Amino acid sequence: MQRVPQGTTNFRSGPGTPPELQTRRDESEIQVDSLYPQHDFRLHGDTESVRLDRFGPSFDVSFKRQQQNIVVDRPGTQQDLTVRRDEHAVTLDRPGVHNDVSAHFDENRIDIRHFGTGRGVTLERRGESVLVSESGFLVESFPAKMFPGGWPAEPSLLAVSEYIGISERTADSLDRWAQNGIDKDDIVRVDRQGQVYTFEHEYQ
Repeated sequence: MQRVPQGTTNFRSGPGTPPELQTRRDESEIQVDSLYPQHDFRLHGDTESVRLDRFGPSFDVSFKRQQQNIVVDRPGTQQDLTVRRDEHAVTLDRPGVHNDVSAHFDENRIDIRHFGTGRGVTLERRGESVLVSESGFLVESFPAKMFPGGWPAEPSLLAVSEYIGISERTADSLDRWAQNGIDKDDIVRVDRQGQVYTFEHEYQ
């Protein structure tokens, strides 16, 4: 998989055959047209606000950055997501308090709380090791050098992704979006055969 190339690109099953897929990209928009309209979509916007428009409004998704917060909005509210940050914590806010997760960061300690289950996870850096505890009981110890992305100097989803139920890929992109703005290449990719991959389902 790679980023959708600039300009117009036609994907064909063989020489001289009509395009089975066409992608068009400029500075503000990625558009995909195929033989099947229900697979077509348009991804447009800037680093502060991006919208994925599909065939039928019920499948549309918008991504917005509000300072360091990220808001993912879908029709209805059941699959919405807001990632809130400040200098000490990051919170995943989903519909219903039972789905929320927060992580509070100190210099050598991270406290993770799952609001629905009351489950608490603590990660503590001691020298060259990281100790992982659940409900006060030690469950794991590993070298601090193995911590994903290194021990965080500021709140980071990547640092706690396996404890809050999101993939490292999604966590890394949300961290980058908070710092640099929304990157369309995290939402759509294409391979050499013209297979298009969209990842909006990972942000919920």
